[in-house]
Amino acid sequence: MNPFPPEMIPEAELRAMYGWFGEPWKSAICYGPSGRLIEVLRKPVPVTEDCWSCETRIGASDSGHAIVDTGKLGQFRVRHIHRECSVRETLGGLNHMNKRCSCYGGSDDPPDGMTKRDEALAVWGRLFAMIERAA
Repeated sequence: MNPFPPEMIPEAELRAMYGWFGEPWKSAICYGPSGRLIEVLRKPVPVTEDCWSCETRIGASDSGHAIVDTGKLGQFRVRHIHRECSVRETLGGLNHMNKRCSCYGGSDDPPDGMTKRDEALAVWGRLFAMIERAA
């Protein structure tokens, strides 16, 4: 059981630590169990920050969410991540999806000629193509 249920945390703190930005996308980050948009967690796009994952500047038209970066033990700070980079962090990169990553004796680096951001966009595209085919 969570000792600090969300209703005990002030809205501003919830938004800072777990909020989302940009256009909403189909996820539990933006939508609650009832399917209703969690508008209270919408925050301004952090255009002055670099993405926690790909380390490129977050653009005004990007979507993503806040994460609490634990960094070194006891040093917490709020960072932001592109939605596509978050999916890549969860599912793995293209080499993982193609069974050519370190799990299979290969490399975890993005394929030649791709930045980590390019790879995240490709993973995002592949995921939604798989979802459409399954529907």
